Amino acid sequence: MLGLEPFLVGPGNSAIGQAFLNAITNVEQGKGVSAKARDAALAGIKTAIGK
Repeated sequence: MLGLEPFLVGPGNSAIGQAFLNAITNVEQGKGVSAKARDAALAGIKTAIGK
């Protein structure tokens, strides 16, 4: 047993995953700074889910 907890998949799950992927991809491609990637991902998530 790995001790992992299950999580719910909701209607915004795809948009949230895409926002994280975009932030990570930008860093990988040299278009973003890793120290700011988390903030960029959170901003993308808020935009994606309309908040």
